[in-house]
Amino acid sequence: MLNPLKSYYMSQMVKQKLNTFVLLLVLSCSSNLVSQTKVDGLLSINEFYGKVVSAFDGTYFWVKHNGKYDIYDKSGQQIQSGIPVKNQIDVRNYQNTFAVRNGILISYDSSKFGERFISLKEKKQLGGDHIYSTIIPYDNGTYFAIKELDKQFGKMSEHLYLDENLNVIYKIKESHIKAIQEKSRSILTSEDQKRRLFGSANEGFIKHYDPTTKTFGFINTKGETVIPHAYKAVGDFSEGLAFFRNEENLYGFINNNGETVIPAKYSKQPYSFFNDRARVLSKDGYWGFINGKDQLVIDATYKFATNFYKNHALVRTDQFSSILLIDTDGNVIHAFDKNLKIDFQEQANIHQTLGLNAEYFTHINPVLKQLVDFGKGIFTFKNKSGLVDSKGNVVLDFNYKSLKDYNNGLMLAIITTENNKEKHGLINEQGTFVVTVGQSKF
Repeated sequence: MLNPLKSYYMSQMVKQKLNTFVLLLVLSCSSNLVSQTKVDGLLSINEFYGKVVSAFDGTYFWVKHNGKYDIYDKSGQQIQSGIPVKNQIDVRNYQNTFAVRNGILISYDSSKFGERFISLKEKKQLGGDHIYSTIIPYDNGTYFAIKELDKQFGKMSEHLYLDENLNVIYKIKESHIKAIQEKSRSILTSEDQKRRLFGSANEGFIKHYDPTTKTFGFINTKGETVIPHAYKAVGDFSEGLAFFRNEENLYGFINNNGETVIPAKYSKQPYSFFNDRARVLSKDGYWGFINGKDQLVIDATYKFATNFYKNHALVRTDQFSSILLIDTDGNVIHAFDKNLKIDFQEQANIHQTLGLNAEYFTHINPVLKQLVDFGKGIFTFKNKSGLVDSKGNVVLDFNYKSLKDYNNGLMLAIITTENNKEKHGLINEQGTFVVTVGQSKF
């Protein structure tokens, strides 16, 4: 006869195994239910870097299908299809000029050689039938756009600053554009030059270039000069301050009254203020942070650093040290395993002080944003991607060729299967494919 205590434990073990079996069966069934949505196509990849180019904004993502783009929501429902490809890749950020943001698609119309805004929710083009030769989205939610007009009205185009709802913030005077073109005809030919010249409209100020003196100042949304043209370069305003470069190629900061509040003493390009902290670069190539009173509150000891976001930043002393999550006083909140990596915006010792696009200075690192907003972020380990929480715990193992755009429990993923084939799609934190992206056989 079995010992009652032993019998109890045996029955508990049997019950536990049965419960485990049932749980696995339920999970397997639910996994199949979750992953049964399949869409035709593939995630777009930058082959040179091996990174996903397709983007996911928390609601919508896009795939490449038969040489064009299709848009899907996170449930796998097709929202838009057959969008022509504009083959321009920003190799620095691994981003395509094709963009989805806040439910608005920037789409390229190959028949008219221009771009347009499309509401994915309303499934219609915004702003009438107008085509834009250039649309530049900025991190603050605004746009710079060049609208092409019908030649019969005597105008070729309009240069516009638009808010996040596509309302016109300011229309640049046609005479000003002509003056720029007359002084330097090639200055408006590339998108990079347009980005450096016009910047974004922020805090009611728009940087303004004088082609005669080749200097920058600021205008307001009425086109009135509010800060004189006296600088070789300026950045967009952030927290009431904007950097400038003087004739001696030194950098400082002005306030929105045009007063110099931080003298021009920095030989390297500083970044914009966030949480009363701006990145500054020492002559020997290390990042530190100053406050609005020009006090060095975090010493320049980091080869890698991000801008602050919600009172947090990521820094790294060198490529062999731990990535640190710090607060605005430089206190370490968490030191991640030193073998983990992220894509910092740039490395300090190869930092270029001239010619960077305006949004570089206001850029928020995506992994930092993920960690702060959702408590988890995408890291790489031995060239594989995984998901790690803000305390360094591995949430999703490093089995993925690429992960991108983690947003509230979902992210784009590419994994190599046992038969050495790639599986693409949208996955959750458990690694379950919520939407599978794959090409049809024929």
